[in-house]
Amino acid sequence: MAHYYFLLAFVWLALAASVCRTKTVDRIVLISLVVYASLFSGLRWYSDVDYGPYSGMFDANPDLARFGPKSVQALHGEPGYLLVTAIFKSLSLEFHAMVLFMAIIAISLKAYVADQHTKCASLCLALYFCIHFITIEFIQIRWGLASGLILLACHFLQRSRVLAAQLCFALAVGFHYFALVFWAGALLLRLKREPVFLAAVATMTLMGLMFGTSLLNPEGQFQRELYIVRRLLSYLGNPTSQVGLLSNLRVAMYLALIYVYGSLVTGRHGNPEFVFLRRMATLALGGAVAFEFLPIFYFRAVVLADFFALLSLLKLCEIQDTLEFQVPLTVGLTVLFSAWFGFDVYNNFAGYRILEYSTWIDARLF
Repeated sequence: MAHYYFLLAFVWLALAASVCRTKTVDRIVLISLVVYASLFSGLRWYSDVDYGPYSGMFDANPDLARFGPKSVQALHGEPGYLLVTAIFKSLSLEFHAMVLFMAIIAISLKAYVADQHTKCASLCLALYFCIHFITIEFIQIRWGLASGLILLACHFLQRSRVLAAQLCFALAVGFHYFALVFWAGALLLRLKREPVFLAAVATMTLMGLMFGTSLLNPEGQFQRELYIVRRLLSYLGNPTSQVGLLSNLRVAMYLALIYVYGSLVTGRHGNPEFVFLRRMATLALGGAVAFEFLPIFYFRAVVLADFFALLSLLKLCEIQDTLEFQVPLTVGLTVLFSAWFGFDVYNNFAGYRILEYSTWIDARLF
């Protein structure tokens, strides 16, 4: 289990790099973190409960010579993922080689987007990993790459490269259909006036909650309202649930820091990059809350919400370039997220959702 905690060394190293305020130092730490995370996740060998089923999917997938609509009709997975699998099988490569490839691409995309928008990219990625380094759901390989492509698409939108953004969104859908939610949600960015945009996000969030609740309890309006109350109260008594009290508090913390603590930053409105990141964070956080009663979708949305929220907060640190503003925020987040990661690893290990870490190199040698 100690192998998993090595990530914390990078978290505190990234914090030290952020204090240096030197892009070169930050990139050295960022590249080191990308290499570590890619190798750790890409070389794993039956260290989590989903590895076996994914390996079975790989074995059942045809190679390129037999790849077609009929041959993959009964298989689980999106066309893009199945096509990549067929390519690897045609090259006579095994499943673990594809896992390593997907890990490198997915993590590198996130690192690139962070590096393009903040001088504290290593801290952004390290804190993000504190929440999402361990994913216990049967989407981790596909959604990891799809979410990276969505982040790249949003980066292109911020740079007004619309065609490139649409291409990235389309590719993301090819690896996970849930990317359609963010492709459609990005249309709200066309709302130029901030009050209108915030009202639209709030409306979307409330409609999502109402729709999700009606699916779970399709009876009368009064009973639906009671169900919401009962569900929220159940979270208070079960903070370790997937969408429990701690997860909701994290969302609330992001919004409070971005809008309340961020109000101390005088130049925030004049920075178009921060305004865009804040909008994306608000949109993604609202989308996550909209899926509050459908945890399987909530988790997928909050992957991007966490990233954009952290990116927005670190961008604030650049705008308000004073230690008095930066230190409480960055150190506070580092301590909080390090503790979250520690408890997450312990709970997943105790629940047998992750196993003793091993690599396919160990399996071949021993």
